[in-house]
Amino acid sequence: MDSSIKAQEILDRVKLLITVIKVQKTWRSKVIEKGSEIERALSKMHKIENSMGDSWGKGGSHEIKDMLSTLPIIKGYNKITFNKENDVMLNGGYSKENICTEDGDIKSIATFTTLVNYWYNYLQNKGSFFQDSFVKGLIQKSSSDWDVYFKEALCKLNNGEDILLWGNLGGYKKIYSNPSNKNKIRDLHNYWKLYNVRNEINKMKNMDFNRPYFDVQLSPCMDYTGWNEAVHDNIIDCLEYSGIGVVV
Repeated sequence: MDSSIKAQEILDRVKLLITVIKVQKTWRSKVIEKGSEIERALSKMHKIENSMGDSWGKGGSHEIKDMLSTLPIIKGYNKITFNKENDVMLNGGYSKENICTEDGDIKSIATFTTLVNYWYNYLQNKGSFFQDSFVKGLIQKSSSDWDVYFKEALCKLNNGEDILLWGNLGGYKKIYSNPSNKNKIRDLHNYWKLYNVRNEINKMKNMDFNRPYFDVQLSPCMDYTGWNEAVHDNIIDCLEYSGIGVVV
């Protein structure tokens, strides 16, 4: 008899809990529905208000006026200007350096950081890296200072220093000084040189090589030193393929 009473008490508590949950859900749905009714009413009111004046939908966009244009300027005619140069500390002294006015995602250092990070995760044939559409997009954005960054990165890695490459919106990539990382950055630099040489060859193919005293002038901004034998062989192949020929 006692066990049946105890079981009934447990069952009653379960029923009470279920009832409470149902009441809570019902009340919550009523509150949500009430808020939705208010939002729907405001939406209808705004729709009516918008139909009474000029709007983009009715083709009267040229008549829409800036409501803030008539407000007074608190600061008057004072302007905030920035110098084109910045004072930086170097070797215990100060020097001037130009301030980069490019947006963060098209700065050379930002695109260079993205390039290195993409290289580390590139699983396809490394020889086709600079033919990748994403890499071509980086080159079009900004690649003018990549040779400088390659030199600085390799110099620090050779000196046993870790490097920190800054990207866009606070992103960065840290490269530790070890043989594996040095080889990866060196290989990327070599393929970058090869890519530039191929571009030079494509330009040369459209030149007139039959005129006398023809001098081939490579780009002065390129660094042609420090190439390994594999890259050298690729350049020779490119020259022979283009029909230019080369004497080695």
